Amino acid sequence: MEINGKKDYNNYNLFLCKKIFEQKIDEQMKTTKVVRRRENVVTDYEKETRTLILRVTEEIDQHIADKIRKKLDSEIEIYSPRKVVFDFNGIEFMDSSGIGMVLGRYKLVKMLGGTLEIINVNKRLKRIFEMSGVSRIIEIKDEESEKNERVI
Repeated sequence: MEINGKKDYNNYNLFLCKKIFEQKIDEQMKTTKVVRRRENVVTDYEKETRTLILRVTEEIDQHIADKIRKKLDSEIEIYSPRKVVFDFNGIEFMDSSGIGMVLGRYKLVKMLGGTLEIINVNKRLKRIFEMSGVSRIIEIKDEESEKNERVI
């Protein structure tokens, strides 16, 4: 790029970086399903339904909740899904920071015009969600009902 007869390398480099980033996103979006594995969370994105499924793989305390929050925010901003599903299969423990993390992602998704659901919750976590009032705000589904909904 030239400005006043001189090459403007800063703008040109920024332009190239933007083009490369857009090409990588386009390549990811060509597939119908994108699976990304990171330390504490596995994300599946289904292009047809614009659904982002987040599978948390560790017990959620303050330290882990901060890591998950950063990773999930980037995934949500990349894909802008219509629906985000938290899968808590195998999670036995979650403290108040986990509840805050879920509520924060709910607000982000809602602001982007999407919905958020929680699936595969054991009795202990379900009770925590009920006592904190999260179950009145966010829909909590059983695994079987979620599978049946996808088939229909």
